[in-house]
Amino acid sequence: MEIRETRQRNLKLLEEEIQISKKGIQFVKNNLNPLGDEPDQEEEGKGIDPARFMTRREEKEWNRLSGHKQAQFIKSGTREAGTHQPREAAEKISSVFREGNIQQELAGRKDYAGHMYGPAKNPFAGRNIKDPRVTRADQIQKERRSASGTEKQHGPPETPRAQERREKGAEHFSPVGKASPEISGSQGSFSTVNSAAFTGTKTEGMAAASGSASSKNAGKGGAGIAAAAAKKTAEVFQEALAARAMAAQQAQQRSQTGESFGTLQGLAAYAGTTLTTGLASLAAIVLHMVSTLVTALLAMVASILPLIAVLCTVVVIIVSILSALTSSNSAGYDLPAFVTEDMMEAFFEVQEESGIPVSSGVAQLIAESGFGLYGPGGESGEGLSKLAYDHKNLFGIKYFSGDQYASGAVDMTTGEEFNGGYQETTAGFSVYPDYAACIRQRAWMLLREPYAGQVSAYLNQNDGEYQKEDAENFIRGICAAGWATSSSYVTRCIQLMEQYGLYQFDNMNYADYKSGLGGGGPYDGTITPSMRQIVDVAKGNTGTYPCTPDMCAAWVTGVYQAAGAPALPYGNAIDMWNTYKGTGGASMENIPPGAIVCGSGSGYMGSLYGHVGVYLGDGMVAHNAGYHSIQTLEEWCAWQTAVCQGHQGWIGWVFPGGVPME
Repeated sequence: MEIRETRQRNLKLLEEEIQISKKGIQFVKNNLNPLGDEPDQEEEGKGIDPARFMTRREEKEWNRLSGHKQAQFIKSGTREAGTHQPREAAEKISSVFREGNIQQELAGRKDYAGHMYGPAKNPFAGRNIKDPRVTRADQIQKERRSASGTEKQHGPPETPRAQERREKGAEHFSPVGKASPEISGSQGSFSTVNSAAFTGTKTEGMAAASGSASSKNAGKGGAGIAAAAAKKTAEVFQEALAARAMAAQQAQQRSQTGESFGTLQGLAAYAGTTLTTGLASLAAIVLHMVSTLVTALLAMVASILPLIAVLCTVVVIIVSILSALTSSNSAGYDLPAFVTEDMMEAFFEVQEESGIPVSSGVAQLIAESGFGLYGPGGESGEGLSKLAYDHKNLFGIKYFSGDQYASGAVDMTTGEEFNGGYQETTAGFSVYPDYAACIRQRAWMLLREPYAGQVSAYLNQNDGEYQKEDAENFIRGICAAGWATSSSYVTRCIQLMEQYGLYQFDNMNYADYKSGLGGGGPYDGTITPSMRQIVDVAKGNTGTYPCTPDMCAAWVTGVYQAAGAPALPYGNAIDMWNTYKGTGGASMENIPPGAIVCGSGSGYMGSLYGHVGVYLGDGMVAHNAGYHSIQTLEEWCAWQTAVCQGHQGWIGWVFPGGVPME
């Protein structure tokens, strides 16, 4: 029973000894720098001579530094050296106080019948010591004699400079060396800890462990830490010298570059290189942006092209309906403005001569050439197509050798419907001298095969009995004979006949048609406020468009607009005559004040467009001759020598909307 209690007590003491040893290890580690404080700058620099690790040139540079600057370098070197020295010391101390070694020693004590005071196995005996008979104190004394030069030195003899540095180092670190004899080695240190544990004086044991570790670190590494700090300081200083040399070299290069810019040739070369590089970079950026934009646009167009086609069709239909509701031409009927009086006159003449109904011709004209960007109304999409306006081809007639009225041919791109698809192709189209010639060519073709057999049953007999169904069947016969490739051509033409009330013209002659124009009869001499306002604006040149060369028709339109006229003229000079001639006449007698007088103009521009002015009354005309001019009617006509659409000199007068009445 007593033996068991003794063993339990011994085991308890062993556990306490292990805990005390652990705390001793931690205390020694913390004792290396328990507060983490950095040494004072002045204390840190004492005994550190970085010149030992410098060349002569570097040493001269070092000696030129101020004391403050040297202290800064020493501080940096000391910090770098201190980042690994304490860690190495801690590792050495930890190797002494490993729990496993303590466990081995304690286990050894158990081997002696559990008696805690028996001889212990020392696992640390001979550790890192070549000769076990040599104590740690003997080793320290040997190192001191070696540092002081009493031991024989091996290797080449020292130079006076090296000997001076060594003596300085020994002198600085001699106090540390004196502390070495107090150290009894790792075994003695460990025994002290054990003794403290067995006697219960834990604090003294921890202090002894700390003292042993500190003495060991001072004995082995005191001079080594100073040397490491001096070496690191030298390295920091050498890096600073290298950085300064590099900065000086860069400054010299910049200076040389600046000197080269001082010459005109160098400056020009530099500017040229810079400009070339900049332009190349800019061109690359622009090219990349353009290519990206084009790619995005093409992708977008490809994705929305079908939708655009549908929208365009809807817009054309809506515009056609709106134009029919809001516009009226000179005839006083609800026809588009691009259907001119000379066109209507030719349609009526053909109807009277061959029985081809007027309604079919006007419907085909609107379907083939209407609502384009050329001629009267073209600025708002209510003009003619380019083929119709420039070449007077109203029906898209292809050129062939038997064309009776064509004056030539022109190649143009056209769209054709083929097998349910739409294709673009280039074809030769007939060119006509005027609209009347084109209308007569159409009649000549319809009276011959392959059209004659399809339309002969629906010709107009001019007896006032022509029916709406006859006109529609006439259109169907034209398309059946191959006039158009569009599958919706007949539907489109019949829709236009309904929309513009074209059936009424099939039972009229030209005289009946003119009687419904709202003007054109003899002028009775009445001057209305509207007419007087037009005259005043034209005489004072206060219209909305200035007098500029070759813009006579625009000036006249600006006069009517400023005067608040009920109907405004559109198009160039010859267009005004062709469009509104049903409201006026060719006589130079009895012209209403405010009427538009039309002539052939002069020179090349006159041959293309003619010339117009505003009649002021009493035989006087105001017009835009490149400047504001007022002349007699005879003087105005005398200088117009160009030939425009078969006219030369005086052509006639018109009054858009008809001569105003009270």
